[in-house]
Amino acid sequence: MSIQIHGSADPAFAALAAEFERNFAERGDVGAALSLVVDGRPVVDLWAGSLDAAGTRPWAADSVVNVWSTTKAVGALCFAMLVERGACAYDDPVARWWPQFAAHGKDGVTIAMLLSHQAGLCSFRDPAVVEDFYDLETAAARLAATEPLWPPGSRSGYHAISIGVLAGELFRRIEGRSLTAFIAEELAGPLGLDLSLGLPASQEARRAEMIAPPELATSNMAADLNPSQVAAYT
Repeated sequence: MSIQIHGSADPAFAALAAEFERNFAERGDVGAALSLVVDGRPVVDLWAGSLDAAGTRPWAADSVVNVWSTTKAVGALCFAMLVERGACAYDDPVARWWPQFAAHGKDGVTIAMLLSHQAGLCSFRDPAVVEDFYDLETAAARLAATEPLWPPGSRSGYHAISIGVLAGELFRRIEGRSLTAFIAEELAGPLGLDLSLGLPASQEARRAEMIAPPELATSNMAADLNPSQVAAYT
């Protein structure tokens, strides 16, 4: 497959640039970008391919992609800013700002425990569909009322999807603004970052289509998961 690679790379990183090209030539990549900064200096800035599986929208220098679970790190940074400003402390109980969260023995869950996936709330206990997570207010209320899947603080279990609802609701109750607004006003704007939690409709043309790899298009692996893992991922 022949594809045009755009951008530039420092000669010292030629091997990295070659691997980026191989992703298209040998590994079936549809569209991607690669940027590397060393000691504050951009040394690699490459992009190629298409924003959609049909190949109708070329990838551009300013195209944007879903950063998946990297969002958790951004959210954690926002909480760190609140702690630094004295608005809350990691050892504070979540129920201090969210009284309903104390249900079913969760009154001892601290902000640190919640953000480190120790609350035992990796998903709803009762059946749910994808659309249930789009109603953030209702989803947050359901999780607050849920009995944890393990004793909070006893271990950590990845809250793959639910952490967004939980952290977002807690942050709003502490700070007053949503995480979306806080990121826009305190990070993206002042620092000049092309970063947002959610994408405004006006930016839709820049968005890359999310194309799931074949191995994620099946539920066969569910048989090998424990109940907490099934709740978190299905």
